[in-house]
Amino acid sequence: MRQGRAFVNVASEIVSLPSLQQLCVLIEEDSLVGHYSVMFGYVCRHLCLTMQDTVDIFMYGVLRTIVASAVRLGKLGSLEAQKLQYEIQQVIPNIVERYRSCSVEDACVRFPVPEYVQSTHDTMFARLFHS
Repeated sequence: MRQGRAFVNVASEIVSLPSLQQLCVLIEEDSLVGHYSVMFGYVCRHLCLTMQDTVDIFMYGVLRTIVASAVRLGKLGSLEAQKLQYEIQQVIPNIVERYRSCSVEDACVRFPVPEYVQSTHDTMFARLFHS
């Protein structure tokens, strides 16, 4: 939610659209939670990006974040990470196409305990970085 709020604030500062400024107001008033993936889709829609472009950009961002996290954790070197990112990004269109027709029910979390534990990361005393 913190990332979603920050994303909307940056987007509204860069692109002067009344819809984005209104979204900032709703988030500031706590009328809207502002989860990152939802805010990303909302902003892209108001920037007139296609659904395909929005999904592709989001997936490339997720990949970049995962690879950058591996570098920060010392699991990959920066050159190795760039090579891995380049290789994996080639399959993003296939992944998007494979899951394009999934229903909401199919997108649910099937392992709730690990998901719950992962969601408490920001409350830990010694966290490595905000996720």
